[in-house]
Amino acid sequence: MVYTRRTQAIILSLLLIPLATTLFYPEKTILGAALEADQLEISEEKTVARGNVRLTGSGWSLRSEHLVLKTGEEKTRITATRDVEIDSERFSAGGEGLDLIVSAQELKKAELSQGKGKSGPLNFRGEAISVVFDDNRVETLTIEGNARLRSEKNLYLAGDRIELEGRGSGWNLTSAGHVTYRKGETEFQVNEISGVIAIDQEDQSTSLRTLTAVSPKGKLPIEAGNGARRLLRIKGEKATLEFGPSGNPVRGNFHDSTFSTCECKGGFEGCAYSITAKKTSLIKGEIVLSRSAALKTFGFTAGASPLYFFPLKDVELPDRSYIPRVSFSLDRGISIGSAFPIYLNQNNFGNLLLDYYNRNRAIGLGLDFYSEGGNFSGKGELYGKYGFIGDDYFKVNATVDSNPTGWFELNANIDYRNGALAGKSFEENNWTLSLSSVKDNPSWQAKLNRVEEEETEDQNENSIEHVIERTPEFSFTWEDPIKSSPAEHEFYTSYGFYRENQSNWSNYRTGARGNLGGDFSLDRTLLEPLSLFLRGRAGVSQYFQPNSGNFTTRARMGLQPGIRLTGPGKLTAKFIHRGEIGSSPFRFDRVEALDRLSLGLSSSQKEIDQSLDFHYDFHPDPGFSDLTYELNYGGNNLGQTFRLKHDLTAWSPKSIETETSYTWDLFSAGFSTEYDFSSGSFSKTKLGLRYEEKTNEVGLELKGTPPRDWLEKISLETDLKILEDWSITFSGGYDVSTHSITDLSYSIRNNLQNCLEVGISGDLSGIRFGVGLAGF
Repeated sequence: MVYTRRTQAIILSLLLIPLATTLFYPEKTILGAALEADQLEISEEKTVARGNVRLTGSGWSLRSEHLVLKTGEEKTRITATRDVEIDSERFSAGGEGLDLIVSAQELKKAELSQGKGKSGPLNFRGEAISVVFDDNRVETLTIEGNARLRSEKNLYLAGDRIELEGRGSGWNLTSAGHVTYRKGETEFQVNEISGVIAIDQEDQSTSLRTLTAVSPKGKLPIEAGNGARRLLRIKGEKATLEFGPSGNPVRGNFHDSTFSTCECKGGFEGCAYSITAKKTSLIKGEIVLSRSAALKTFGFTAGASPLYFFPLKDVELPDRSYIPRVSFSLDRGISIGSAFPIYLNQNNFGNLLLDYYNRNRAIGLGLDFYSEGGNFSGKGELYGKYGFIGDDYFKVNATVDSNPTGWFELNANIDYRNGALAGKSFEENNWTLSLSSVKDNPSWQAKLNRVEEEETEDQNENSIEHVIERTPEFSFTWEDPIKSSPAEHEFYTSYGFYRENQSNWSNYRTGARGNLGGDFSLDRTLLEPLSLFLRGRAGVSQYFQPNSGNFTTRARMGLQPGIRLTGPGKLTAKFIHRGEIGSSPFRFDRVEALDRLSLGLSSSQKEIDQSLDFHYDFHPDPGFSDLTYELNYGGNNLGQTFRLKHDLTAWSPKSIETETSYTWDLFSAGFSTEYDFSSGSFSKTKLGLRYEEKTNEVGLELKGTPPRDWLEKISLETDLKILEDWSITFSGGYDVSTHSITDLSYSIRNNLQNCLEVGISGDLSGIRFGVGLAGF
């Protein structure tokens, strides 16, 4: 019989009597549910509902326009058609048709046609959807026929068939048939795929954590060693990948694959470079490694190696190209060289260098290497040039860091170069070995080093070179060993053997020095604007000169009390007392007695900064210093520095120095000069013009000393990017008085597909042609 909703309220109790056993007695029913509809047909075999059908069970509900319910001994089968919708905990779906099985008042299995829905953060759709439930939660989800899987957090998966199996807070995934996967910049097209989808419980973001793919083709985002972000385009027969929480790959293996970081035009045959290998691995997101590999450019083989590797972390090793390079220089003639990779594991790798110089028939061999493990890391360069004609050259440059115990760290640095290379002669022998604490208070450092220091100064219009050699020196410093002290303090000791020379000396000065001393610093604020400070240093040194066999002793002491007043400006006054007993045989270690009163005043207001300072010496030469006044203005595209030196003894100006800069749009101009009142002449006069935009830069500078020489030197530098991938750099100087080029460097580079850089560079010594991979 057929009943309408209008009469349903009157006869509903009578109609439900035959179903009472089924619906309300659990020991005899499978389905404990409430059924509503516009029309109901009830028989012993089945129940049929039509029009606005709503079936509500324990933790789930079903809506449709037509429903057939058949109850068995252990399960109830429901068939629903037209505008079907089903909801349960963390699951909802809809479609044209539904077959549903319910057992023991719980959902067991659902099959949807032309359906779509949502399970947790995942949205899905397909021509046929099958869901298996456990405790009303989705246990497996199978989507077939134009299957699609999405999440609100930028995950997309499409294929002919997608199957998800619940695992904790995520899913085991298998998919087949023209599968496409995307997450951020990661994208793959494969024939078959399996993996694990993880779900973040805090923000419900989804990502594929592991992936196994058959015939993958796609792209992966990676971080290049120089901080740039690159896309690794790759295809192969099989791939296994592991992704981090951000969705970027951290580990992976590709078999029989080809990869490139180029913006390839067409397939891999159109890539500026690509590498084909039996196996390519992504190790810890830090290294791309290819074994049994061939390097190709535009489809043609340019090289082959048992392996190629590209470190993605910045280990600060020099850039080496595996593509041969050619150069010409005046001292070496034609040079040919290349690099060959050396890879032991992800923490030990480097490059072997081989060069040939035809002019002196020389062979160059080199090695770059990086090593890391546990509490140790190190990198180094070793290079030697051995020739039948001309000088040899040898270089060692290495850095080692270690923290073996957690309470101190070891650092070592070596810089040794000797011989002639590229038109320059080298003679350097510097090294340092140090132990230092990793704690802040107290902190200490023990150091054994040999350092050459070279400085140049003008004496009576002559250039004097001053060289200091330490062979070697041991030093120990200890900062703030007394924790309760109100002052900051440091103790130090050192012992070393020294050689010192100056270009106007007849011979070297040699000797040993033992040094023991300390210093302290104390600051106190009395009132808000007023503060006092005190600085001090004292020490004793023992010297031995082997040439004379003499021992000498020198003691030194220094005190520096001061007062600082802060208001609209800052006034600083300090007295310096420095004295010694004895003297040092070395110039670099000399201390001169001094008694000085120093005054300084500074202020800052809006765009204007000002300062004024001078001092008065009581000893060794009594008298006032020059008074220096400096004003800096910056605002409205104008920058101005004005510096005046005034002779307080003669009360007359000594010199005026000014620097002016002005910018408008992409252009800027600068002018600087100095006028000496005592000689009545200008010096250090410069005029500069510059054009600078995002990709292009041109600068011109003119130097002179008017009125004697208005123009002495012209300098030009450019950095231009022409067309799309071409760039030109040039810098040079022309000496007008000698009519000669003083310095010159230039380069013309073409970046092919943002991955392969081809260019010519040169200077006054020669020209070089090079090809290198960009972005690693």
